[in-house]
Amino acid sequence: LRLRVSKQWTFGLDGELNPWLSLTGTTVRAGALNIYGSAMLRFPLAYENFNLRSTLSLGTSTLLTTLYGAPSGSVGLYGGVSFLGVEWKLSRIFYLIINPLNIALPVPQLKGVPLVYPQYRFSLGLEVYAG
Repeated sequence: LRLRVSKQWTFGLDGELNPWLSLTGTTVRAGALNIYGSAMLRFPLAYENFNLRSTLSLGTSTLLTTLYGAPSGSVGLYGGVSFLGVEWKLSRIFYLIINPLNIALPVPQLKGVPLVYPQYRFSLGLEVYAG
């Protein structure tokens, strides 16, 4: 969900299912569910269909699988940042989003020894704005 409040600022609510895949077998686990709010600072380029943007995200991460010392259902924090991304205006309401370097830090287990798994991501997305 997105709400553009000015030419420079957009706020949103995001959710993602983050499954885990074992490289030593065929096991796929549910992983974590991340729900977070995002603030995007846009840098409009004059007379172009491209804009630059930076994104900061904060929210919760819920563990969906049981690990040793981290039971399923544990809830912790989620943080993420994209220092520089590109949005391409496809039409009046559709934007293609390219974030070549996202850093995400889900921490679904905070008790005892925290379960932290940093992620370095390349993301491609489509945003739809009404009106």
